[in-house]
Amino acid sequence: MWQLFLDLFFPRRSLLGQDGEWITEAERRLLVPHPVIEETADLRRRGIRFLDRLVAASTYADSPLLKKAIHTFKYGHIRGLDQELGRLIVQALTEIDHSFQITKNNHGETLGGSDGTQRWSRTFEGRVGSWEGNRRLPSREIVLCPVPLHWVRRFQRGFNQSERLARIVAAERELSVLPLLRRIRWTGSQMKRTRPERLTGVTGAFRCITNHPPSHVVLIDDLSTTGATLDECASALKRAGVLRVEGWVVAHDRRQYADSSTQ
Repeated sequence: MWQLFLDLFFPRRSLLGQDGEWITEAERRLLVPHPVIEETADLRRRGIRFLDRLVAASTYADSPLLKKAIHTFKYGHIRGLDQELGRLIVQALTEIDHSFQITKNNHGETLGGSDGTQRWSRTFEGRVGSWEGNRRLPSREIVLCPVPLHWVRRFQRGFNQSERLARIVAAERELSVLPLLRRIRWTGSQMKRTRPERLTGVTGAFRCITNHPPSHVVLIDDLSTTGATLDECASALKRAGVLRVEGWVVAHDRRQYADSSTQ
């Protein structure tokens, strides 16, 4: 009865504007993963100092409907889309696992780079990343940690999208979720800031809330642009004793990163 009332006054409209549901089967078929991986060396080259690896299910350029889905999920308060977006991360990880097995069978050994790294694909090329990184994806020793919201933002939104995504990924990959971080100061919106403003705007914004954190933590979030938020989270975790920090996100806004890197 309550749902009928809501549908009457607040009708459901899909991502492309069709009435009756939040997402149609045709739209689901458009939301497919195109995995992107940045390894440690790639991240350091663009000023990310603490995050060791970034895995994104796709870029906005490769999946045009993805930006609309994330925006609707976060700002339209459509919580049901968490299953669709969490599914993208899981599917991307599965593709990476599968690609790792194919490469292992075909080559039998890693391909060494000129810098001594073990790598067989450059950042943003193809659908997989480095052999060395894939070998660590994932194990039961990994703990997922959602990127926290400030309490004001959480109150405004009614939920933390990263927590919902983390629970979905954890259930599919049989991993644990621990809220290891707290956002201790208000940072405002990062959306319209330049790259330097993003990098400094979140400095000191997070604190690890345990004295005995796990050694390998994966941060879960919906979007990475410059990587400033994930890097500051990684910094807080490493100060507390974490040895390796990765980020798994739904989308990497490569265009935003390219634009901001020139500013």
